[in-house]
Amino acid sequence: MLYQGKVTKVSKLKNSYNGNPRWAVWLDGIGRFVTPTDAGWVYGCSFHNYEGRRAMLWTGMRINSRTMQGIQVEGVR
Repeated sequence: MLYQGKVTKVSKLKNSYNGNPRWAVWLDGIGRFVTPTDAGWVYGCSFHNYEGRRAMLWTGMRINSRTMQGIQVEGVR
């Protein structure tokens, strides 16, 4: 599923058991999404810089999935 909106909040979560970072991102009016456990692509993102920007994010194919599979933020390459 594809979601679009303004990032209203970003929060660092506890690292995974293997020590990899996890993040939570809130989209205005849509809610909270989290990064998957041990996802390598998370290292390429500067989540702390995303607050207040418009973003598109993808989740898994399951209905009501809130686990991000990717994120693209306006003005960030």
